[in-house]
Amino acid sequence: MWALHFGFGVVAPIVVALLTVIVKQRTPIDAQAKPSFVPLKVPEIELPSPEIVFEGKVVAGESFAEGPDGWMYVSGGDGVIWRFKEDLTAEPVARTGEPSVHCGRVKAMEPFCGRPLGLAFASDGALLICDAYKGLMKLDLDDESQPVGKDGLARPVVLASEASDGSPIRFCNSVLPVETETEGGGIEEVFFFTDTSEKWQRNEVLYEILEGAPKGRILQFRPSTGRAEILKSDLKFPNGLLKSPSANESEDALLMVELNSYSVWKFFHRGPRRGSWERVMEQMPCVPDNLSPGRSGPTATFFAGCAYKRKSAERIMAPTYVRQALAALFPMSAIEYVSKTFFDNRATVLEVREDGSPIAMYRAPKEAGGFIFCAEAVVWNGFVWLGTWFAPQSMARWRLEDFRFVDI
Repeated sequence: MWALHFGFGVVAPIVVALLTVIVKQRTPIDAQAKPSFVPLKVPEIELPSPEIVFEGKVVAGESFAEGPDGWMYVSGGDGVIWRFKEDLTAEPVARTGEPSVHCGRVKAMEPFCGRPLGLAFASDGALLICDAYKGLMKLDLDDESQPVGKDGLARPVVLASEASDGSPIRFCNSVLPVETETEGGGIEEVFFFTDTSEKWQRNEVLYEILEGAPKGRILQFRPSTGRAEILKSDLKFPNGLLKSPSANESEDALLMVELNSYSVWKFFHRGPRRGSWERVMEQMPCVPDNLSPGRSGPTATFFAGCAYKRKSAERIMAPTYVRQALAALFPMSAIEYVSKTFFDNRATVLEVREDGSPIAMYRAPKEAGGFIFCAEAVVWNGFVWLGTWFAPQSMARWRLEDFRFVDI
């Protein structure tokens, strides 16, 4: 027995040393420390199972924008942009790439197929699109000269594929058109958008999450100049954007998710605090994605779609050495399997006051085959519509009367 203990005592350090060397040599990431998890006291409200909609049509419908034509538009994981109504009428309107049987199924095909993410409508009625690979795009729905592919779907045109310094936009994520002040004191519409990572692209997004490095930025595109100027760099996975719920004639701001710091920033682009940033929320209890308007009134709120509850992933995802080893020793498909199987990823919507104080997490029940990895939640025409980035899921919705809001 003593020999066994002696042998283990000799062999174990050697194995650990070898694994350490292998991990250092093979890991594609340089994992950075993440914020320690300090649990927030947030009520969890369990809702009925959401209704799955548009199966067999929309693939991973992720982000929403209501059009001036009364339809709701949604970006799809196979490169297609759809529009739909609450009666579940739906039709495809555009594609940011080219069609293939592999679109929405094979991540390596995303640059070819296109991967539209954030959507928003400009004041002239044009649809703005953040395609993860192609950059900031624009679709003029009523322009007969708009390019059309062989599949009969419109092809948006690229507004910006690089920043004004010449650096490429590698991961366009969310877009928000706003009226802001010019240096001369006038008002013009600009398009703010997030570029999630200067290192990793959308089909490598798990490496970006595991690494946690400040490689992202937010830019502003000025139609008057055709240039995308860098507004703020060194961000840790900048993601969803939203117009401030409390905007008024004298001051306006936007809200921005920073996923890898589990926080929300506020940027003032008009008014006495113009150009200033402040972090309005930290220690979000779930991993945030896109933002959308919540309840209006004296206490305006916003929603954050959440991929999964942080507590379920902290033991695995927090230590840097664990993340280094995961990226070095396992293929991305295996890491995806872990997040799908072991994380608490049922549909979750976090409601927050604009000052950053959380109100509640609204959650689907735990059930096999349920809707998971919620990316965005938007209230529209009697329903709360849920998007996801996870294919082959489609979309889901709760009836508004089933959405048990917490009193505020």
